[in-house]
Amino acid sequence: MTDGGDGQGIRPSGNNTYTVWGDLSLPCGITIPEGATVNVPWGTSITVPPSFSLTNNGTVTGDGSLKGEGFVTNNGTMSVAHNEFMASVYAHTSDSSAAYGDGVYLYADVTKPAGGPMSGRTVTFYRGTVAEENQLGEPEAVNGYGYARASIQLTEEGWKPSETAYTIIAVYTPPETSTMIESSGSCTITVTKAGQSLSSPTASQVTATSVTLNAVTGTGYGEVTYACVKGKGAPTPASDSDEWQASPKFTDLEPGTTYTFFARCAADEYYDEATSSAEITTERADSALTVEPSSAKLTYGDTLTVKVTPGIATSNGVGALDTAQGTVELKMGDAVLASAGTADADGSFKLTYDTKEKRLPIGEDLTLTVTYGGSGALNPAEETVTLTLDKAILKNVPSVSGNFVYGETLTANYRKQDDETVTYQWYRSGEIISSATEASYTPTAEDIGKNILVEVIATDEWHGGRIRSTERMVSKAPGGIEISCDSVAYGEAVRPIVSSTTNTGADVTFSYAGTGGTSYGPSAAAPTAPGTYAVTATVAETATHTGATSEPVSFSIARPYVPPVSPSGPDWGDVDDELAGAERGGRVVVDMDGETVLPGEVLGELAGRDVTLVLEMEGGVSWEIWGGDVPAGVPFDDLDMGVETGTDGIPVEVTNLVTGEAGVVQVTLAHDGEFGFAMTLVAPLGEKNEGLHANLYCYDEAAGLLRWETSGVVSDDGTARLRLDHASQWAVALDSRSHALPFPDAAEGEWYSEPLRWAWLSGVVAGYGDGTMGPGRAVTRAEAAAVLWNAAGQPESDAAAPPADVPSGEWYSAPVAWALASGTFAGNGDGSFSPSGELTREQAACVLHNRARAAGEDVSARADLSEFADAASVSAWASDAMSWAVAEGVISGTGDGLLEPGRAIARSELCATLMSLELRG
Repeated sequence: MTDGGDGQGIRPSGNNTYTVWGDLSLPCGITIPEGATVNVPWGTSITVPPSFSLTNNGTVTGDGSLKGEGFVTNNGTMSVAHNEFMASVYAHTSDSSAAYGDGVYLYADVTKPAGGPMSGRTVTFYRGTVAEENQLGEPEAVNGYGYARASIQLTEEGWKPSETAYTIIAVYTPPETSTMIESSGSCTITVTKAGQSLSSPTASQVTATSVTLNAVTGTGYGEVTYACVKGKGAPTPASDSDEWQASPKFTDLEPGTTYTFFARCAADEYYDEATSSAEITTERADSALTVEPSSAKLTYGDTLTVKVTPGIATSNGVGALDTAQGTVELKMGDAVLASAGTADADGSFKLTYDTKEKRLPIGEDLTLTVTYGGSGALNPAEETVTLTLDKAILKNVPSVSGNFVYGETLTANYRKQDDETVTYQWYRSGEIISSATEASYTPTAEDIGKNILVEVIATDEWHGGRIRSTERMVSKAPGGIEISCDSVAYGEAVRPIVSSTTNTGADVTFSYAGTGGTSYGPSAAAPTAPGTYAVTATVAETATHTGATSEPVSFSIARPYVPPVSPSGPDWGDVDDELAGAERGGRVVVDMDGETVLPGEVLGELAGRDVTLVLEMEGGVSWEIWGGDVPAGVPFDDLDMGVETGTDGIPVEVTNLVTGEAGVVQVTLAHDGEFGFAMTLVAPLGEKNEGLHANLYCYDEAAGLLRWETSGVVSDDGTARLRLDHASQWAVALDSRSHALPFPDAAEGEWYSEPLRWAWLSGVVAGYGDGTMGPGRAVTRAEAAAVLWNAAGQPESDAAAPPADVPSGEWYSAPVAWALASGTFAGNGDGSFSPSGELTREQAACVLHNRARAAGEDVSARADLSEFADAASVSAWASDAMSWAVAEGVISGTGDGLLEPGRAIARSELCATLMSLELRG
């Protein structure tokens, strides 16, 4: 331990470790022994005065300073942060990474401890560690700029390429007279593999199917191999690809094809792999053609198809090609009949010629030429095809339209084959009718009882033969007679007149019968008693016409005139008085005595009072008007209260929709429009109908249907009380049940009320188990099949095996079987039915269209769907059926002008479509 006074010195701080305190100036020369460590902390220093020396055989370290003008000898390790006895050495290279074999410069920048370049003496460079065997060249002098440079070559085993960088150490040796000691710096350099170069491959021999390359030359050191890839600019094969070979000769190549040839020098520890390439095209080969068929016998109208397969001509025939290019032509002389420029997948070309082009003569032995224009791989070639072309024989059997009766025109129907030219010849029982050579013929009297047919004869050069229709016998024409007969007064003779008849000269007889309430005949004698009658005339058969009977013609014989007695009618003054004196809850009964008009003043007297006015009309009909229903203070016009029962103003197809067990009675009121109050019609419906429900329907003429209004029960006197507030044509359906909708979720007065009522009454649909109808519920395909099956009367069907998703024993099994067998449903493409799938509106249109067509109805009507905004969303397969459905009013658009073809159809909508179909017949 040394002590410089004032707390300065070197003091022990551990095992063979010492620490400098303060700024220590050595009082004498000292030696730091081997194994000892002296730490110079930051803020402390060691000063070596002139004439003293510091010899380090151990370690001197720390962030402090070593300074002075004495002498320092370093035989150990010295790393004091501020050392005035050591220069700073910055080592670096010209390239941080270089390839094996490259030349590299090593640099050392030597700087004085206080800054500025250090000149004099040398820098020696080492690889890895400072050892003589690792020295890189001779020491290099440090110039006046403090700069030293060495040049080395990265060769030999010591510079083997590696991912691990080599360490370069630059050691600066100061002049011998300097108080400085040796110092060093380091850097790194990475050595990579060197590249190689090869010349591009060249060919020593090229044939149609082989190429031999010259050996390549270059700077490579590895084994040279070769590869070949079809095509221009092909990518280099992978190093481990089996396309590489030692031989420069390549065989089994395609003629006239460009290949990319590669040469490769293999990689080793010092050099990367090197490749070069060149494009070489093989020679074109002689071609040969395989032609199928080589001969053919055709009929006009046939299409000649020739398969031509180009290949390589070999000693054994035709060699196959991977691909075929070029153009093939079929010629007759110089005229090109067909050509093809694109080969099929099997390498063949298809030449097609339609004989309808009429470029080949009929009946000659022809030799056609097939030419191949060659390609990049093949030279041109040609072959021949022999053929004959015969006339086409008539094939389509003619038919005859029209009735085979005397005087009616028959027309030959013959569907020509393309451009046929034909004539016609009619035959009578095997004999030619010489004058009948047109497409139409009208049978004469001579043809009656004989068989007639037409023969079609080919007349152009491309067709031949003749063909006959089926013969049928001509019969007499239906006879006809029309008559007229005027009505006469009692005592006048009845004189029917023959207006026209086809049976000229034949006998005519008349027959008379009574009509309506008149009982008479049938009799050949004309009636004489008053009444209504019908007369028919029968004309006898002639040589050309059958006998015939006319339509009945009505006439009447008038009764003697008796002046009518005008009805006296009630005394309305008395009625007013009786009403005025009636007590609360009283009834005033008026015998209308043939009168039908109720004065408005009477209604004014009755208005607002608890009195009932009863009007007894003819035929057992009566009206009951309660004064409480008649608004007071309102002036009333006279009302015609006339009632006529048993009328026929409502079409029968409409009344059939609601006909009950005991039929329908039509009622017509004389008044037109609203009454202004409600009243009760007491209608005589017959005592036999006691206990039945009288269901009152109002006829909506614009909609063409009946709308239910109310129901009443027929009492024991045969009358039913029906309350109504307006005049109309009415229908009373007598049934064992009320026609009021019994479903809590199906209201009266809705657009769907009548379709649901019809479907329920007719048994087409039924409610659900909970008593509801579900008018807005989507219809499944199984439900639709069941509804249509019910509408058809639940017929039996001889259906094939049901679809897999329609098991037997289900409630919908029989309906689905019938729907598929009848063509109403078609099922899905995969053979399934999807019973639980919802039926869309466009599918419903198709199903209803199928059903109508199967029933023999006219389904020709079509509508323009473009008026609907979503017409384009109708599927192509449903467009025709939807057009029909809209045209017939079976399906209509929604309120916003849409068809909504893809929306599921509701139960109420399906009932409406079915009722529309029922109405149209």
